[in-house]
Amino acid sequence: MELQTGLIVLALVGIAASMPPSLWQWPHSSSSINHYSAPNTSINADYNTDSGCGGGGDGTIGWMCPHLMLLSPDLQYAAEADGNSWAMYGVAGIGQASDCGSCYQLEITGGGGPWPSPNKYIVQAVNTGSDVGSGQFDIMVGAGGFGIYDSCSSDCKYGRVCSGGHCNAPYYSGDFNAWTPDGNCYGGGVHNPGQCYGLTHGNSFPDQTLIYGCTEALHRNYHANFDVQWQRVQCPPSLYRATGLRRKDDIEHPEPMFELSPQNNGRTTTMMDCCKPTCSWRQSIEAVADPDFPQVYTCNKAGQTN
Repeated sequence: MELQTGLIVLALVGIAASMPPSLWQWPHSSSSINHYSAPNTSINADYNTDSGCGGGGDGTIGWMCPHLMLLSPDLQYAAEADGNSWAMYGVAGIGQASDCGSCYQLEITGGGGPWPSPNKYIVQAVNTGSDVGSGQFDIMVGAGGFGIYDSCSSDCKYGRVCSGGHCNAPYYSGDFNAWTPDGNCYGGGVHNPGQCYGLTHGNSFPDQTLIYGCTEALHRNYHANFDVQWQRVQCPPSLYRATGLRRKDDIEHPEPMFELSPQNNGRTTTMMDCCKPTCSWRQSIEAVADPDFPQVYTCNKAGQTN
């Protein structure tokens, strides 16, 4: 069933996740947990929190925000607000911190089984990883798989962990086995929609966003890895308002558009480790960041921006 907002209601027998609220109010959005629109600056955000994965600053813990998940209501409404519903908004990890805040238009060209629709993305680099290669976009997808770290699973502080070691604090209530059914940190997370419901057991904003993002990604095949063509583009306004980060040099690049034909070869992978993103550390990116949008948001356990 097609909604007026262009969003799809899941309708497989026995497995259905309704659209949860968004964090902020967007044009045409049905509900949100706040009564205000996405902020016009992130300068007052707390950038010195500890990471849920360990290490940090002032003792307050910050995690990757659930509203930054591919297919979250906020990112879908943001794409619509910018007139870019032909693309899927997302955030990704890439190789270098110097690329923090860069936006890229991607177009699927192969791999991954049936291609999802739309088959174009606009993603912003918000994270880095030593396990992310050149030309790779490690997109945050609900239960898309751990890598080196895990701050998602309920037993990450004391139970089974990935190679990065124990977490500072977990974000969700599902245990390691629920998040890695094959027991492999690099196994790509869950692989069927029914598994999404074991990831968490509450009904908070982060819980609802996770279940929806996970099931929707699997139903629509965004949980797969793809070959893509990519090009650096300007970050759309609603995307950087949702992430909190914009680069000073953004204007030097073309605006994203449906007709753009990217020429660089790359690939997408999926991830979700709940760690505070690299590009949330304002101290490390202030030389390239717009002073009004100087870092990626982190969120508290309620999914609110710090």
